[in-house]
This record gives sequence, C-alpha cells and structure tokens, in this order.
Amino acid sequence: YKIFDFSNAIIKRDIKTIAAVFEKISSIDIEPIGLLTILVNQFRNIISIQLANNPTPENTGLKPNQFWAIKHSCGLYNKDQLVKIYLFLTDIDRQIKTGDMPMNYLIDYLVVKVMSF
Repeated sequence: YKIFDFSNAIIKRDIKTIAAVFEKISSIDIEPIGLLTILVNQFRNIISIQLANNPTPENTGLKPNQFWAIKHSCGLYNKDQLVKIYLFLTDIDRQIKTGDMPMNYLIDYLVVKVMSF
C-alpha cells in the first residue's frame, strides 16, 4: 500500500482497505502532513467538480485525466458533508502550523473524523 491507496480509501469510505492499511501502517511510508495535504487537495477538487453547474476540465482548472479520475469520487458526499470536511481539514492544517495540534495521532484522528461526516 501507498499513501494514495490510503487517501483514496478514505475518500471512498472503503473501510476494508482502510483497515488493511492500518494493519501494516508501521511499514508504510504515510506521513501525517502528507496525508492531510493530499486529503485537502482531493476534497477541494471534488468540491470544484461536484458543486459546479457544468464542470469541465477547463472551468475547474484540472487536467483532463485528473478531472475524470476525480469525477469518479463525486457523489459519495453531499454538499454539506463536503464543505464540513473541507473546513475541518483546513482547520487541522492551520492548527498544525500554529502548533495547536499534536502530530501523535493525526492519521487516526483524520480517518475517524472524515469517516464520521
């Protein structure tokens, strides 16, 4: 497993893959800040596609292959959930940068919170 397998499993609410990654997480290179950054970017991209009136690669600013890959992750969350998750993730990013958030259990916390929305 790699970090993108894990982030995609979180996005798609794939509990089976999340559990499999957690079993081997000590031997996988998953950096908490890296995971947070990937999740922020993925949810921002999902929002730009899912909440747009007529999304295209051009008006979302995404490359065509990136657009089509992200489009498959749309529809798993409603508008309210997407906004709440994005605000949560960006607030965690702020807390880390200001030193208010410890890094010890960040991966666990991210998974539990995102899955609970």
